[in-house]
Amino acid sequence: ISFVSYGFSLFNRTVSIDDLAQDLYYGAGDLKIKGLRWGQVLINRIFSTINFTPFINRFLGVLFLIISAVLVCSILYYLDNKKDKTFKYTVFSSVFISYPLINEFFEYYEALTIPLEFAIVSLCVLYLLVNKGYSLRNTVLIGIVMSVIMAGYESLIFVYIMLVFVILFHEYVISENKKGWIKEGFRYALP
Repeated sequence: ISFVSYGFSLFNRTVSIDDLAQDLYYGAGDLKIKGLRWGQVLINRIFSTINFTPFINRFLGVLFLIISAVLVCSILYYLDNKKDKTFKYTVFSSVFISYPLINEFFEYYEALTIPLEFAIVSLCVLYLLVNKGYSLRNTVLIGIVMSVIMAGYESLIFVYIMLVFVILFHEYVISENKKGWIKEGFRYALP
C-alpha cells in the first residue's frame, strides 16, 4: 500500500513548499531558522540526502511512514494485552499510510522530515507506555526529544496528544478501569 500510495512521488521529482534542505538559492537553508523551525534544519542536516539523490530521500520518507504505522500498531498491540489482531492492525496501517492528509504532508512538505518526526513521536509514546511509572530521567529525555521534534513541525504535537488520548481511552474506558486516569494523563503531559 505504501508504494502504491507514494510510487509516483518516489520516481518523479517534485519541489515541495519546504524543500529548503539544499541551497537552491543563496541562503535558502537558513530560511527555516528565521521561521523558527530549527528542529527541521537540524534533522535535515543529519538525515537528508536530497543534495545527492532525491529518490533516496523520498524512499526513506516512505520507510519512516511504514515504521510509524508499525509503531502505532505496537502501541495498539500493547494496549490489547499483546493479543494478535492482525486484521485490525492491517486496516489501521492501510488507512494511516494512504490517508490523504498524510500524503499531503509527504508531498507539500519535505518527504523525509515529517515521516521521520511521526516515527519519533510514536516511539516516544510507545516508550512512555511500556515504561510505566514516573521517572524524572524518562520525562526529561522525552521532553528534550519532543522539543526538537516540535521545533521542526509544531503541528505534530496533536499526533502526540491523540496517541495519549487513545491510550487513556483504551485503558480507562474500554477496560472499565475508572481510577487513576488523571495521574496517568499528567505522566504523559509532563514531557
